[in-house]
Amino acid sequence: MTRNKAWRRASIALATATLSLTSLQASSHGAQVPPFGVATLVPNVNSSAPDGCPIESPDGLSLFFASARPGVPGNVGNDIWVADRESLTSPWQAPRNIGDPVNSLANDFCPTPVYGRSLFFVSERPDNGTGTAPCGGGDIYLSRQSPAGGWSTPVMLDCAPKGPNFPGQERSPSLVETWFGTFLFYSSNGDGGDQDIYMSRLGPDGKFGPGKVVKELTTRVQAEPQRFGAEQVRDLGWAIVEAEMLRLHVCRRLSDRLDGIKHGPEGSVDKLLMTSAEQAVGHASLAIGGDDTALKTYLYSRAQSVMGGTAQIQRNLIAQRILGLPTS
Repeated sequence: MTRNKAWRRASIALATATLSLTSLQASSHGAQVPPFGVATLVPNVNSSAPDGCPIESPDGLSLFFASARPGVPGNVGNDIWVADRESLTSPWQAPRNIGDPVNSLANDFCPTPVYGRSLFFVSERPDNGTGTAPCGGGDIYLSRQSPAGGWSTPVMLDCAPKGPNFPGQERSPSLVETWFGTFLFYSSNGDGGDQDIYMSRLGPDGKFGPGKVVKELTTRVQAEPQRFGAEQVRDLGWAIVEAEMLRLHVCRRLSDRLDGIKHGPEGSVDKLLMTSAEQAVGHASLAIGGDDTALKTYLYSRAQSVMGGTAQIQRNLIAQRILGLPTS
């Protein structure tokens, strides 16, 4: 297995792990994911018609959902609606139909707002907007919102085998962005049969590739041995956490630079976070790879604790120059 293939395998597994973490221990200390509280009705949002597929926008100020309430004249099914609020503690305002061109006279549902003012959703419209027939059964579309608030003409993601949409039914798209790639998880019955969890990866051309069934999350292959055990998934999940911590830290550093803020001994924090993230990824690579390439990746990551100043030296610098702790 080449190094690129090993990293590709690791990246797909890391993305898959994000969907499995909630059912596993949160840490090696045995902390469990806390249970959800008692469900309560959301004020000002529900109606007497069927309402479903609720999901907040990344900023938490908009609540998208599907509803069969009257909205567009001639519509015989679900539309996508949205309720807004002024702040995270403000009540939701009365929902409004998101309107054309996102909604059509056919069923439109499963909205998924993502960063970049974009919206994935599923539609059963008979025309995909280009004059050709859709892939069939309900397909995944993408629309982008302008600064003025309007939505662009939805674009259907490519049909299989090039893209994620199958002749069957696609449902519940969910975008997962990591340092190892951007992935679209969704439900589909493929060419027919039961619904299963699929994953499509965003390519360098900006298009999502073919959908592949996620064996660890599907019922179709229950008889097959599981590729990853609980400990492997935990290792993969921790690598994602470490990488995300490093990403947020880098964003903060870049923001400081733009504001003219200069740092000195804080560079030791950067070194420790980079070392920790690379070692976590190296450990996860070994856990899922198991070959010579994975071993080399793991061993190289261990050397990060020494290169450029040992981790102990970095901690001493932080203690003395940032925290002001005594040297003895």
